[in-house]
Amino acid sequence: RLAREAAGTYRPQQITANGETYIPKVISGTICAGDVFGQSEARIRAIRKELKAQLMEMEGPAIAQVCRQLEIPHLVIRGGSNLTQENPGGDYRRLGPVAAHSAARFTRHFIGYLARNAIVSSDQ
Repeated sequence: RLAREAAGTYRPQQITANGETYIPKVISGTICAGDVFGQSEARIRAIRKELKAQLMEMEGPAIAQVCRQLEIPHLVIRGGSNLTQENPGGDYRRLGPVAAHSAARFTRHFIGYLARNAIVSSDQ
């Protein structure tokens, strides 16, 4: 809840990557685990349909699953660097640092938001 509230007050910086300039978005949703770098288009469609995932990555879902099983509150903040695609080519290496920087900016904003607006308790 608090992360969604913080996202509503966040004003991301403009980014230029691959010759395009855009404003990153903070999206609340499902992250699913993928254990293969590069997926077939058919598998990508099936994952999107079945899991309604906004992002596929390897680390966050594993951490979230352990936290859920141990009943530990958790939040995954992740910067998406490329589309889930059959052949990501060099997108991950080229765009990963851009996405990491963007995710770090939001994380700093979120921590500041918590410090200004929330009394952190075990139920949040």
